[in-house]
Amino acid sequence: MAEKDIAEKTFIALDDVFADIFNVLVFQGKRLMSEEALEDIAPAVQYKADDQKLHEQERDVYKRWKGHGFSLVLAGIENQTKPDKDMPFRVLSYDGASYRSQLLRTEEYEVNGEKKYRPVKERHPVVTIVLYFGKELWNYPTNLKGCLEPPLTDGSLERLLDPYIQDYKITVFDIPRISQETVQKFQSDFRIVAEYFTNVYRNKEYTPSDVTITHVDEFLKLMKVLTGDDRYSEIAEKDGIEKEGLKMCAVLDYREAKGKAEGKAEGLYSLVRKGRISVEEAAAEMNLTVDEFEQFVEKITGKEA
Repeated sequence: MAEKDIAEKTFIALDDVFADIFNVLVFQGKRLMSEEALEDIAPAVQYKADDQKLHEQERDVYKRWKGHGFSLVLAGIENQTKPDKDMPFRVLSYDGASYRSQLLRTEEYEVNGEKKYRPVKERHPVVTIVLYFGKELWNYPTNLKGCLEPPLTDGSLERLLDPYIQDYKITVFDIPRISQETVQKFQSDFRIVAEYFTNVYRNKEYTPSDVTITHVDEFLKLMKVLTGDDRYSEIAEKDGIEKEGLKMCAVLDYREAKGKAEGKAEGLYSLVRKGRISVEEAAAEMNLTVDEFEQFVEKITGKEA
């Protein structure tokens, strides 16, 4: 699995983050879903196709939720950083497989000491939402009919077929373009993520709020893959940085300092290449040993010093 997929799924799968997303985006800020009521489900949904073989589809994040009028709800979140014109097909296939798998469930019972199996009669709703983090607007349909070729128009054949073609709608939450009022409703680390994207993608000056990061490692790895900036993951691995009580402002300060150091190292490396200074002089200017300087330069330029 790609690093990006792993980081996104690991962060969103945190129970407090998952519940927070549903409470704010689906329940408009009402704290209806608690993390204690969530239970992980294997993201690979099994189903039987017409060939009678068992197939699997893997969702991003999939949980079982108990409470609030439902005996059980199966809830899923899919993550997107680019618009996907086939997203309605994908969500339909995920949800359909989830419903199909309920038809395959059996429970064990005993008759005269003999174990037998019977179908589980309970049927539960499946809810899937899509979180979109892209810079460009989601410019593809969010319903099945909008994806069909040829599109449904006013032609006579389409008018005749339309009542018999069942539509399927998906819910896409465009995170960079949600309101600041909505952002403030988040109570988990997802608030920092939403705060960052709503400000940066709208080209506004980003001043992080004074919120402590709870899941530091998961948060930093997610920010790395969503922004493409390796410095986020480096913070989690850096000695001497206090992770307890870490705030986004400290993360940005580190990124800025690291950026300045990288710029300085690249300048010194250029002088070394031109023969104007020695590697030893460049390393001393950075307060590094020669080996440390060479490793630093190779990491940021991909070239040996």
